[in-house]
Amino acid sequence: MTPSQPLTPAAEPAAAPDLHETPERTPAVPRAHEVEAFRALARANATIDALARPSAGQHPDGGLHGGADATDRPVVDLEVVVPAYDEEHRLPATLAAAVEHLSALTARTGLSAAVVVVDNGSVDRTSDLASAARGDVPVYLLGCRQRGKGSAVRRGFATSRARWVGFMDADLATPMDTLDRVLPLLADGAPVVIASRNAGEADRVVKQSSLRRLGGSVFRLAARSILPDVADSQCGFKFFDGRTVRAVLDDCTIDGFSFDVELLARLRWAGHPVVEVPVLWTDVPGSTFSPVRDGVRSFSDTVRIHRAARRWPAPAGSPA
Repeated sequence: MTPSQPLTPAAEPAAAPDLHETPERTPAVPRAHEVEAFRALARANATIDALARPSAGQHPDGGLHGGADATDRPVVDLEVVVPAYDEEHRLPATLAAAVEHLSALTARTGLSAAVVVVDNGSVDRTSDLASAARGDVPVYLLGCRQRGKGSAVRRGFATSRARWVGFMDADLATPMDTLDRVLPLLADGAPVVIASRNAGEADRVVKQSSLRRLGGSVFRLAARSILPDVADSQCGFKFFDGRTVRAVLDDCTIDGFSFDVELLARLRWAGHPVVEVPVLWTDVPGSTFSPVRDGVRSFSDTVRIHRAARRWPAPAGSPA
């Protein structure tokens, strides 16, 4: 890869707003099993922000040390945010693949990179496994008290100062080598580059239920009414120019799975083109997405976005 932009780190932008909120204390409960449940929840939510430690096996020059605030992590060229909710079974393989690929990429290009796991209130071992990730690329851990994929991604993006930042799903349904096609486009100046299961020569290895496939088709129709020029708004592998995406975060309000639609719509409204890269996508078992509960909410959120977009103010500099 030979990016047209210099590979030295960009000048450090203004610090992103710190979304850290100190959770209110929960009154103690008398029964032992309730105390244990509370401790598990606290470890996955509130305590993560206090610890916010990088992985034990990170490179000695790779970032902050134990006990430091991961919302103030070092500036790198590329950050990969991984939103995670109860992903103890799928996260280890995903982090191993991400760290391995990014380590090779940094060695080959001279770019700096990091992985940021945003634990979205898990009650399993997600946070412990993220902390145990090892490799030459640092892995940071953030907590997100507000539930929902959109909230977790915003948390990771808002605390990032990277030149380029993106997110990938914890299931590794989109292979890491997709980044080898995404990064040159970003380096050439593309503000938004997303993986697509519907563009060009994209293909799928699908094992989804008929209910989920039907729900996906209905959702795509709704999303296309907002993003007619985007073939696939929901593939969980999206990367952005850091300054560009951080500029629209405060305008995004969707917490759930329709967050992608709102974010892309905001960026398109601001005049930024969306580049789609066709991928081979594999449906990985273990998704926390419920076709009924989350499908209905996602469709409802998409309708809200469509209605709200009619009232969005014209982008700065546009004709009156």
